[in-house]
Amino acid sequence: MRIHHSDIRGILLFLACLTLPSTPWRVIIPLPEHGLLAGRGKIEESDIAFLKVGVTTRGEVLLRFGEPDGVLLDQRILAYSWAVSVGVVAVGSGGGDIWKYYLFMVEFDEEGRLKREEINSNRTWQNLEAMLEEWIKQSENENIRGKPCKD
Repeated sequence: MRIHHSDIRGILLFLACLTLPSTPWRVIIPLPEHGLLAGRGKIEESDIAFLKVGVTTRGEVLLRFGEPDGVLLDQRILAYSWAVSVGVVAVGSGGGDIWKYYLFMVEFDEEGRLKREEINSNRTWQNLEAMLEEWIKQSENENIRGKPCKD
């Protein structure tokens, strides 16, 4: 018989409820990454192996991953996001999943060919937003440096 992560999570929560008093308490149970909590699907390293800088087009990325969650800088940057469970927290008589957020960012050049891509993860969505903002700043700075000055 094979035991799934969801079975273990339920058993551990049940045992925690039986063994602890009814006063306020908190139990954190880390688990291996599992379950899609938000987003349309998890993007693995194997899913992006086909990407080649200067070769892969925006159209190929859109066909492979679908409509992005974010489109920035005149469609030069596409962003895909998702979240998975990495554990359970039980507080008093309630509880829930511990989330881990992911962001897959893809940037294209003026011809619509792949310029760079990256998958980032963090425990808070705010840190991923900061990473995306940094990506945008890098792109804007490169575009400014690459254009001739007007007199």
